[in-house]
Amino acid sequence: MPDDVLAAIVRWYECGGVVDVLSRRRDHAVVSLRTCDAGEEMARLHTDDHAVLRWIDEHLGRCCPPRA
Repeated sequence: MPDDVLAAIVRWYECGGVVDVLSRRRDHAVVSLRTCDAGEEMARLHTDDHAVLRWIDEHLGRCCPPRA
């Protein structure tokens, strides 16, 4: 797992890769980084970093409502 999860997600997103939020809770998220062509999962990231959670909400929307 990358040391800086937010930087990895932003870089992937800005390069055209698919960022798929598999799970989003109030204080945790699981994100899959997938190729833009075949959708192959290249990395699965688990995070409780509030900056990452905020970025997900702002850029990808609340695809998965936060759970307690």
